[in-house]
Amino acid sequence: MISNGQQLANSLNTLLVKSKSDNETEIIINNFIDYCNKKNLYYLKESIIKHLGKIFNEQETVKDINIYSKHNLNNTEIKKIVSYITREKNVRINKIIDKDIILGFKAEYKNNTYDATINNNLKRLKYNLINN
Repeated sequence: MISNGQQLANSLNTLLVKSKSDNETEIIINNFIDYCNKKNLYYLKESIIKHLGKIFNEQETVKDINIYSKHNLNNTEIKKIVSYITREKNVRINKIIDKDIILGFKAEYKNNTYDATINNNLKRLKYNLINN
């Protein structure tokens, strides 16, 4: 049973994402409104609208991935890196040449750093050898 505005907003969004046409979208919205009327869910309308706004903003927001490497990476390499980091579609890839990187790459996404450089791997190996 759906009991709050966030659940209703998520359900509506799931249906809208699967919609294949404007006509289908209109039908989904009309059915959703009819459902809310039949279940007397008017008191949740502000919560539904607020949560739909958050969902739509998240879907439309483009997130940056900064990828640092010694040389320009090809599209296959970029796709592998991005697929490892996220499954999101709305990402902007910023390729940055960093001459300090000897081998590998470093990526930054959503305040996380993914360091796959040879320097970082050697530091981790040294730490493990000393501490184990």
